[in-house]
Amino acid sequence: MISRLPRGRASRQGFTLVEMLVALGIFVILATITLGAFRGVSKDDQISAAAQTVKGWLEHARSRAIKTKSAYGIRFVPDANAGRYCSTVSYIAAGAMDESNLDATTGADLKWITVAYLPSGLTGRLIPGGAAIEAWRGFVDSGALPAVSGGNPLGLRIEVPKDSGHWFALQDVESDGATPPVFRIVVGSGARSMLTNLIDQRVEYRLELGPTAQSEAAPALPRGVVIDFDASQLPDNWRPGFATAETPYPSSGLDLMFSPNGALMGRGAGAGGVLHLCLSTREDAEAIRINFQSSTPPHPQWVTSPTVPTYPFILADPKTAQKLVSVFLGSGRIGTASVNTLLGDTNNVFQNELVDGDDARLYAVRGRESK
Repeated sequence: MISRLPRGRASRQGFTLVEMLVALGIFVILATITLGAFRGVSKDDQISAAAQTVKGWLEHARSRAIKTKSAYGIRFVPDANAGRYCSTVSYIAAGAMDESNLDATTGADLKWITVAYLPSGLTGRLIPGGAAIEAWRGFVDSGALPAVSGGNPLGLRIEVPKDSGHWFALQDVESDGATPPVFRIVVGSGARSMLTNLIDQRVEYRLELGPTAQSEAAPALPRGVVIDFDASQLPDNWRPGFATAETPYPSSGLDLMFSPNGALMGRGAGAGGVLHLCLSTREDAEAIRINFQSSTPPHPQWVTSPTVPTYPFILADPKTAQKLVSVFLGSGRIGTASVNTLLGDTNNVFQNELVDGDDARLYAVRGRESK
C-alpha cells in the first residue's frame, strides 16, 4: 500500500522549492550586478570623476568671485611625497593692503620701513620697523608674503613712499637670520633711482599682500589619480627651477585666481591664454619618467639640455585614458577634454610626437567636451 502525503503538505513542499530557486536566482542576479558595479569603478571611470571634481573646484571658485565681487581662487598643493603631482587643493581669497600707520595723537611712527641697499647697490632692501616687524612675520607664516628665493610667484608690489604712485615689484621676501627674524622685502634695481634720497630714512609704505587660504574644504581626487604638473600647460613662472632634474614644484602651492568678472587673473594664464591641467593615474605619470627613452635619463624635461625645459610632456601610450581640465584666460570658460594621445607608440617618442603641434590638446582647444 502506497502512503501518500496530504495534498496540502505536498503542495507546500513544492512551493517552497520554487521559492528557493527564485530566491537563489535573484541572489545570483544581484551578486552579478553588484560585482559588475564594483568592477565598473575602473581607472577610466576614476579619471572621468577626477576631471569633474577639478572642474567643480574651478567653477565654484569662479562663481564665488563673481558673487562676492572679490578675487577668489584655488591653491594647488603639491603632494608631500611627490612634488610633481597634486591631489588636493585649498580655496584662497584675495589679500588686502598693509599700510604704515602714524599715531594721530603723537605723530609717532607705529609702522615704517627703512630703505637700504646691498653693497652692489643694485637691489633695494626694505626693512620693516616698529609694529611692522611682527606683522610681516605673520604675513610670511600665512603665505601672504611668500619667502621664495629666486622670485615672488604672486607678482606682489609695494608703494614707496605711500601715496606717491611709485609701485615696485617684490622680487623676494627674505630673513636677516636674526632670532626672531626680521623679514626684508627685496625690490628690483629700478627702485634705486627713485629711492636713493630715502636711504636709511623711515618711510611710509603701502604693501600688497597675497591671497590666503580659506577654511572652506574642497573634495580630494580619487585615490591614485593626480594632476600631473609636468604634463599640464602651466604659466612659466609656476615651473620649478632647473638646478636639478628632481627640483619639485613650490611647496607653498600654485595659485589660480578669478577676478570679480569671472576671468582668470593675469599670472594664472598659461601660454596662449589658456591653462590645461592634465589628470592621470599616478602609474601613468610615473611611466613616462621611468620608461621614457633608454638613451636618456628618466626626466623628459632634461633631454634637450640641462638648461632647456621641454614642458609639457605627456605619456604617448598610457594604460588609462587621460583628461584635461582647461580654463581660458579671457572668458574664464572651463571645460574637460580627453588627451589626444598616440595609441600604440610603445616607444614613447619625445613628447609623444603630438605636444609640439598642440595635437595632444586638440579636443580641449576645439571645445570638444569629454564624458
